[in-house]
Amino acid sequence: MKNLQNLSKKLNYNFQNKNLLELAITHPSFSQTKKNNYERLEFFGDKILGTIIADFLLDNLPFACEGELSKKQAYLVSSDALLIIAKKLNLSEILKIGNGEKKMGGQHNQNNLSSAVEAIIAAIYLDSNFLQTKNIVLELWQDLLSNDNLLDDNQDFVSKVQEFTQNYNKSLPIYQFIQINDSQHQPIFEATLNVTGLDWQFIACGNSKKEARKNVAKKAIDFIKTTVHS
Repeated sequence: MKNLQNLSKKLNYNFQNKNLLELAITHPSFSQTKKNNYERLEFFGDKILGTIIADFLLDNLPFACEGELSKKQAYLVSSDALLIIAKKLNLSEILKIGNGEKKMGGQHNQNNLSSAVEAIIAAIYLDSNFLQTKNIVLELWQDLLSNDNLLDDNQDFVSKVQEFTQNYNKSLPIYQFIQINDSQHQPIFEATLNVTGLDWQFIACGNSKKEARKNVAKKAIDFIKTTVHS
């Protein structure tokens, strides 16, 4: 009982039906029947997690293509990611598992722990609703989701800006450059970006024209994300 209370605390969720949570941490080797374990919940939780992560990526990566979204989602729902969450929840200490499986190290088995995480997600959903489940999942996945490399869908800012302008009015972005210092060894260039048909102007600097163009394009992409796609 204490294990369930500690797990609920880590999840920041108080179950109305505590049997669901107990079922979610019960390995098949521990149960008396085929239904009295986490396998069915695992199946459902896998689908719920995939939907939550896809929804998050779609909202936060407005310029990412389908292939890029799929790649990022695949990592976030992978057994490696699930193992990180399992360790955060200390599931190896509370997983209900049969003696035979335990002797083989089943409490630390990656597949067992990953399955339990998915089952817990399903248990929360069945005990509450999608929005509640989504909030808990995003909180648990916060460190993974805040990874700069994961959410960097603008590796080529210049191309992203060109894609936007061509979709907007079939024009090309207009860049202008000036060197704002007299140094030949460490020049600083200022790039100005204008979008035809829009009263937008972005300015950024760099140690070369290429770097300045990338920096000003990034500034434009950040603006587009927070205004056009908000």
